[in-house]
Amino acid sequence: MTAVVDLQHITKVYSTAAGDTLALNDVSLTVEEGEFIAIMGPSGSGKSTLMNVIGLLDHQTRGTYHLAGQDVSQLGEADLAQFRAHSIGFVFQSFNLLPRASVLRNVVLPLQYTGVPRLKRREIAEEALRQAGFPVKAFHHKSNEISGGQMQRVAIARALVNNPALILADEPTGNLDSRTGEAVLEMFQKLNAQGRTIVLITHDASIASYAQRSVHIRDGQLYRGIYTAEAETADALQDATDAVLPSSGGAA
Repeated sequence: MTAVVDLQHITKVYSTAAGDTLALNDVSLTVEEGEFIAIMGPSGSGKSTLMNVIGLLDHQTRGTYHLAGQDVSQLGEADLAQFRAHSIGFVFQSFNLLPRASVLRNVVLPLQYTGVPRLKRREIAEEALRQAGFPVKAFHHKSNEISGGQMQRVAIARALVNNPALILADEPTGNLDSRTGEAVLEMFQKLNAQGRTIVLITHDASIASYAQRSVHIRDGQLYRGIYTAEAETADALQDATDAVLPSSGGAA
């Protein structure tokens, strides 16, 4: 399998007049092609910083990042913007739709910067909306005329149109009621079953349970699964074991 996200020893330090703040502390994370992973953490844990680094919205201070096999650690802003537009589909809590534009227009918009012919753009956008489970009869409704759950499906369709290597979803059910949120999460599971690679950012373990696996970030450090004091100790012991045990080279 190919690693879509490969973060190695990522550190992020924010420097201000008041001093330095360590937001990420030696974070390493690999997400394979076709995986659905949840990154959990409370407010102030470094979760948003990690999401911004993965989404090429912020640069790490130290460490390396390969996205879909490309080393993006040293890319300039223009190249990052291009890579971000073609390789990552974003789904945000607040939907970020154009309120007076039609559903179809909102989904077509990212394709205008890719060189795809106009008629082909519409065809791709309509297929993305169908994949996201949005009703065909409402394709021409304005986005401020539809429900919150439908808005998020439009946002998911918009994330799909460029066929990105990664879908990055930041608290995608935060503005939805529980029933609608479950439907959206089930949609992510369906997209993952079709081969999509998804990283879901959340503070809620019940939401993270929809993913294939989860990691927890706390005080800028990453832990396997849900964080507990015991988990921190177990991770430290496992890391120490990994460091001293030789790799297996064949049958005993």
